[in-house]
Amino acid sequence: MKRYLLFPLIATAPLYAADISVVGVFPGKAVLVIDDGPPKTYAAGQKITSDITLISVDGNSAVIMENGKRQTIPLGDNSRRTSNSDAASVILSSD
Repeated sequence: MKRYLLFPLIATAPLYAADISVVGVFPGKAVLVIDDGPPKTYAAGQKITSDITLISVDGNSAVIMENGKRQTIPLGDNSRRTSNSDAASVILSSD
């Protein structure tokens, strides 16, 4: 049986990861809206999604970490998260 690697397929459109809005802050906690869902309170150190953690909160912003990168999101602002998928390949087998 022969196998042929036809060609790599690369996704050109980014995959949706998470849209995070900061709608409230308290000492050590932030009220976040994830993907237009209902507001939810998260404590510093708590996971927001499987790959995003709330690191810290101050009077004006929340700091998140995704894959080792920190990002500060100001109160009343949001962060659209996107990521590209890895390249895929197609393998065809002959009959």
